Amino acid sequence: MPRVVFAKGEQSEYLTEVKQAMKTRVENLALDCGVHPRTIRDWQREKYLISQKAATSLQKISGIPCPRILEILPDYWSTRKAGQVGARRRFERYGSPGTADGRRRGGLGSYEKMKQSGLPTGFKFRKAIVKPEPSSLLAEFLGIMPGDGGVGPHQITITLNAITDADYADFVVDVIVQMFGLIPSQKTRKNACNIVVSSIELVEFLCQKGLVRGNKAHTPSHSPTLDS
Repeated sequence: MPRVVFAKGEQSEYLTEVKQAMKTRVENLALDCGVHPRTIRDWQREKYLISQKAATSLQKISGIPCPRILEILPDYWSTRKAGQVGARRRFERYGSPGTADGRRRGGLGSYEKMKQSGLPTGFKFRKAIVKPEPSSLLAEFLGIMPGDGGVGPHQITITLNAITDADYADFVVDVIVQMFGLIPSQKTRKNACNIVVSSIELVEFLCQKGLVRGNKAHTPSHSPTLDS
């Protein structure tokens, strides 16, 4: 979903003005924009850029004109850039990884030989996932990952505060089930709630969307990340 760029501080001031003029709560603004309340708060702190759709909706329902738009950024503008940087660095360090089809055929051939010999294969077949089409829900999930998530070789992890983000953790789990057809595991340790999904296919799908493997799903530090 396209993002709009205002002058520094104007996005925060605009959302505050809309909320005060409508005498409403963040939760109601979130319903009007079709996003989670946390997204509204992140927009108000200018952690992320507001979507063009949300800015248009708020202007329409509040009657308060938006600040002057400096630029409109297209879908996945920051995640694509991060993925390209990560891909170049990987190629520089490790060289060409070969082709996916060649690796797949080689692995299946080894599996069949070991299976016929009676030896334990040790292979685990990947879990098939639902690959969602571009949508506001997918965009919001891609926005969650850079701030709270990490992408490993075989799984993704999202870490939230077990106390203050309890409801939001349930929302994230529902999003994963709804979009990818996978059931995450939830582990709570002290005040941290870890949502873990083990799926190589999910990791590959997210990397195709521009996320980069590592402790955090890295994006350029100077640019807001797509979150809805």
